[in-house]
Amino acid sequence: VSYGAGPVPMCHMTPMEFHECDSDPSGRSDGYQCKHCGHSESSEAAWTKVDAREQRKKQQIRAAE
Repeated sequence: VSYGAGPVPMCHMTPMEFHECDSDPSGRSDGYQCKHCGHSESSEAAWTKVDAREQRKKQQIRAAE
């Protein structure tokens, strides 16, 4: 699913919210959280899943052609 700005981390078919860790300015502790269930994951894990989802979509489009 894309919401104008491109693909986003999703949970329960809704965009996850980004949260910055104030105590770690390096950004390594930043992550995303689901407003629905509270599930959270690191930024790295969230974007790895987004990339995999986008690759699957491209493969499905190619298979349908």
